[in-house]
Amino acid sequence: MKVSHSTTILLCAAVASAHPASFTSEKFQSLISQKSLLSDLKAFDQIASNNNGNRAFGEPGYIASVKHVRSRLDKSNRFKSWTQKFETPSSNIELLSLTVNGKSYSGKMPLGWAGGEARDLDITAPLAVLDWGSPGTCEHPYYNNNTDTTGKIVLNRWVNCHNPGKHSPHVDMSSTPLGYIFYEDNYEPLGVSKRSISNMVKRTERPFDFTYMSRADGIELTSRLHAGEELIARFQLKTSPNKIESQNVITETKAGDPNKVILLGAHLDSGINSPGINDNASGAALLLALFDAINQGKFKPKNKIRFAWWGGGQKYLNLGSSHYVINLTKKETDNILLYLNFDMVSRGHFGVYDGDGSRYGYYGYPGSEIIEKLFEDYFTSMGLPVRPVHWHGDSDYYSFMSPDLAIKPVGGLHGGDGLLDDPCWQQTCDNLANANVTHLEINTKAAAHALYVLSQTYKEVIPLVPYNHTAAQMAGY
Repeated sequence: MKVSHSTTILLCAAVASAHPASFTSEKFQSLISQKSLLSDLKAFDQIASNNNGNRAFGEPGYIASVKHVRSRLDKSNRFKSWTQKFETPSSNIELLSLTVNGKSYSGKMPLGWAGGEARDLDITAPLAVLDWGSPGTCEHPYYNNNTDTTGKIVLNRWVNCHNPGKHSPHVDMSSTPLGYIFYEDNYEPLGVSKRSISNMVKRTERPFDFTYMSRADGIELTSRLHAGEELIARFQLKTSPNKIESQNVITETKAGDPNKVILLGAHLDSGINSPGINDNASGAALLLALFDAINQGKFKPKNKIRFAWWGGGQKYLNLGSSHYVINLTKKETDNILLYLNFDMVSRGHFGVYDGDGSRYGYYGYPGSEIIEKLFEDYFTSMGLPVRPVHWHGDSDYYSFMSPDLAIKPVGGLHGGDGLLDDPCWQQTCDNLANANVTHLEINTKAAAHALYVLSQTYKEVIPLVPYNHTAAQMAGY
């Protein structure tokens, strides 16, 4: 990463001043309990088991997850805790029918443009297949773009490489089809994750209707099309309006300067087909462990510390956090010094968000590079490899990097959703057995170290500058 020599000296001096003999970062880290981390992971896993195998936004498992977090927080007299209610439009599916040449196929949940909801439709059109231009689809995820898709429903092979920001397929939109049917071709069977598809659709910047089917059905229809058979597909969908009511859970220290707030967050919900233990009960448990450590009363932060467990982080990417930011007053926004995000931190690599943009070319607001270095130096001191993490815009940190919401120094940890990082990402096997509690403990202690330094010495490390919307836009944020 790129950090100037003067910045490094400043950071080292600030870290040193943050270590009074009475209570050091190491002592704060020693308050992190692996037993407590495991206990919370077990609780979230049991919640999923009791609620149709998930803790998804808008589902009973999410409400139970909120209650679990509140039950942990409400016992403290050193913190003030509350829930923030919000709602979002949704749809009930009344009819979902997919037929090809009169034969019924099992279509999965329809998904809208850029995470939007389903709408009523009845499409009948010839079925066309888009073939890939390379067999190495995870490294070269591009179609053969010669297929005319105008006026057709396109059958498309979705390769799930578990890395939507780097290797996800790019749909050719040079000719606009009436709709898409996706099926997965390799690695993980059947279920295409909403986050992957939503990210891809968002990049096209064109709305279209799509659903997805099983791998076996997709391969069968592809083979028939390659053999020259003419196939006519009909996709019917009827919906009724609905709304999802949900909550963020927030707690903050009663002590500390209220005009200087360190905010840490993690999305609390899982995917609809997953218990979501690594993604993201691990991040939720990390915050609870930090809460427990502070609640012992030995750590005396100079700045106020606020924790947030966000709703809608999985289904809508950053719904709960954006609602939170939108409803802040200007003074409340200015009082937030920085935001730290924790996502998928119980396995994978020791991933640190690329604050200075030296790896991927997209950097955070000034101060983000200092946060990156705090984490990077910690892992390096432990003899652990560090991997920069790209800002994909696919987690709650985005709410604090957007000119339309808030611009703050941002950082945090992300273990990765690549196949090798987490083969159970968005799958039913993302249960308790998928988590490595030792890995989570290391990440939690790294977070404790960063929190200790930033909450004690923030003014010396990163200057506090009130957010200026015009200046941020001129700077390209």
